[in-house]
Amino acid sequence: MIRAVESRCDVDLARDAREGNLAFFVGSAVSILPPSNLPTFNGMKTEIVRSILRRAGDRAGRESSGDFDGVAPEVVYSCISSVVDRRFLETHQVFNVQNAGAHINANHRLLARLLLDSRSSRVLFTTNFDELIEAALEDEGATPGRDFIAYHDDRGFGDFAERYERGDRQAVSIVKLHGTISRPANLATLLQEAVAGLSAAQSRALGPVLRDRKLLVLGYSGNDSDVFPRLIGSDPDLLKGFYWCFKGSESYNLKLLSRTFGNRVCAINRDLTEILVGLAGNLEIRAVAVDQFCTAPSPRSHGYDGWAKRIEEWEALEILAQLRLVLREPSRARELFGRALDLCKLEDHKDARGLIRLLCSLGMLADGPQRLRCLEEAYALASMSGDVQSGRHVLRQVAQVHCDHGAPNEAIAILEETFEFPIDFILHGHLQRQKRNFVAAEASYRRAQQMISFEDGEESVGFANICGVLGVFYQGRDHIESVELLRRSFRIYVGLGVLSGASLAARNLAVSHMSKGDDAEADAHLHRAFDLAARIMDVTGMVAVADVYDRAARFEEAILCYAQIRNLVSALGARKVSRYADWFEHTGGIHWGQHDVDTPTLEEGITLGNGELVRAFCENKIGEIHGNSGRLLEARRHFLVAEDTVSALPPGAGIVLRRAIARNVSRLRTMLST
Repeated sequence: MIRAVESRCDVDLARDAREGNLAFFVGSAVSILPPSNLPTFNGMKTEIVRSILRRAGDRAGRESSGDFDGVAPEVVYSCISSVVDRRFLETHQVFNVQNAGAHINANHRLLARLLLDSRSSRVLFTTNFDELIEAALEDEGATPGRDFIAYHDDRGFGDFAERYERGDRQAVSIVKLHGTISRPANLATLLQEAVAGLSAAQSRALGPVLRDRKLLVLGYSGNDSDVFPRLIGSDPDLLKGFYWCFKGSESYNLKLLSRTFGNRVCAINRDLTEILVGLAGNLEIRAVAVDQFCTAPSPRSHGYDGWAKRIEEWEALEILAQLRLVLREPSRARELFGRALDLCKLEDHKDARGLIRLLCSLGMLADGPQRLRCLEEAYALASMSGDVQSGRHVLRQVAQVHCDHGAPNEAIAILEETFEFPIDFILHGHLQRQKRNFVAAEASYRRAQQMISFEDGEESVGFANICGVLGVFYQGRDHIESVELLRRSFRIYVGLGVLSGASLAARNLAVSHMSKGDDAEADAHLHRAFDLAARIMDVTGMVAVADVYDRAARFEEAILCYAQIRNLVSALGARKVSRYADWFEHTGGIHWGQHDVDTPTLEEGITLGNGELVRAFCENKIGEIHGNSGRLLEARRHFLVAEDTVSALPPGAGIVLRRAIARNVSRLRTMLST
């Protein structure tokens, strides 16, 4: 639990404000207050999902917007844009309602006056894309470009970092990490890329400020996949700290942050407007008549149905199917994809690309020959319509089917006809490696590395991924090269706040050092891997560290890891972590290295937020390790705890785990009886 330190925080906050040691970080809750009445990012997501359900009509069946409450907003937007592409934002219908008729509220006015005061902070980060803070600054007499500058794209983020680092801080800086409403194309790109973590430019903008000032966090939940992982992934030695404002109960993310950084996190349980009024009073800034703002009209209707009418009914069904895949419900997704396909085929002017996409989706969810039949139909349609790009995409999926069915030669032949993207060369390298064609594998990996370096740069997520792939490839072949590549991968991931990737790189570094008998170095990397995964409750990453210890016959360390996972889940719960555990899946990345742990149970427990299931999994693993070490009575104790835990779950939950526990208990009884 977070200690009540409001009185100390008040004193420290006032001092840091007077001395210019603060930077503001604001989220969507600052714009909830009347007369702005804007929804939160998560609330907006819910309304958009409801509009999609209304567009899908009766064909959506039993779908409910509440089913998707646990899906991060940027994941929802990514699913939508994968179906309707830029139409999602180019119509301006979705996000323009954020500005239409919206007015500055007391929070915007207070922030503007604090930012313009020379003693206070002159830097504000925000995940909001409305332009009400800028409007408030202009209303206070500030001139854009002279008195304040808004940065909203990678070029701007880089400019801000350069200005800040050379001490050019006269103008107020508004750093809009998720883009701005007046640049919808840029906004679209940033929202789509948010699932993959911050860009190098975004991370660079945050870095020097985190080292130099404390962040006053207002109206921000941390429920995103890019910014919060960067904040919690900060190096404690290069971090001033946080004043985190919240109202009511402690949030899950605040607990994580406090557990990671201890007393560098001051939690202030108070209304954010009250905090801003207090800061303005301490600095003797002209007061804002808050009551005058709050008597404004009641919230407006945001009209999300307007843009939904611009998409087809079958597209709405396809979006819902994509969301079901995020929730790991393939049977429900298959049903929705099927309805969408039937509806799309009935259209007078059939959307060929949409049909191809739906056939591919159904094909990848089908079993056996049906899978290839769907893909063959999609490829024929792409050929008939002259859609070369879609045809290549279908062939890649056919190659994946051959790969999954243990036919690497067929997969390689297809890939060599369709080489276009780095992922093609990475998959080709994996297949050549399976066939022990190491020279060909290395050539493919290096080609992918060159392409990513040219297209995305050497500080990107993609480059970190390919460095990791190559680092694992060189394990057992060239130790120095392996370690160098994995270290580079680790450094990039940490810099971008992609902690699941950083944990994976550290884990593979440990494996490289273990292979050379350097246990001290391996332990250091495994501890780092576990800590990074624990910071974001990446249960899969933590379990993978325990698995490395188990494989190396380091049983005490493995037991300690599982016990820590169990205790963390008990304290914090297993909710809100699937977006981190599934990071590679969401970004289209390639899994590499030590990851083959018992995933079905973890996926179920994480996706459903079922902490009891994850705890039972840990107890069962501890029991297995004790049993393998000959400590049968200890094994029995943990198996019984696991058995009692799963027996209290709903009947359909944890089927795989129930069977595993039953097998272990039966085997143990046999061993004890003999």
